[in-house]
Amino acid sequence: MLIDYFKIPFGGQLLIWTSRISLYGSCRTKPNKYDFVNKAFEKVGIYNGSSLLKPFLSLLKNKENFKIQPMCKRYLIDPEIDLIQCVDAFKYKELNKKYFINLWSLEQELDEFMFFGSNLGESFKKANLNTSITSSYDNIHHIKKTENVKTLH
Repeated sequence: MLIDYFKIPFGGQLLIWTSRISLYGSCRTKPNKYDFVNKAFEKVGIYNGSSLLKPFLSLLKNKENFKIQPMCKRYLIDPEIDLIQCVDAFKYKELNKKYFINLWSLEQELDEFMFFGSNLGESFKKANLNTSITSSYDNIHHIKKTENVKTLH
């Protein structure tokens, strides 16, 4: 069972795309990866989006259970789904974050995780970005192992 990137809500797409750019993009190009991230967030009314996303991803990027795929991957992996659900949980203060703390072993960085996650979640909430992928489960694709999901260029 795989979730198609193109079938998830726009807020989830924005989060995954900007996370992939942040982790795999280049700082040495003009415009650099942070310019792209800022531009993408500005389009939805979030200014300095890279300053929200970068510290949050910095906490997670070296964790064993956290992985983000390169840009060209269409189907989301479980850690990317967890990332979307985590930001969705931070949009609502009453939701429990303990699952994500345990999943990514963030007990030592708990205060930073809560601070940066709250900032990111609050920004997504103010911009009215839908990050709820529970409604996207109807769009889950069942791919057989023999089916070719690679694009040939």
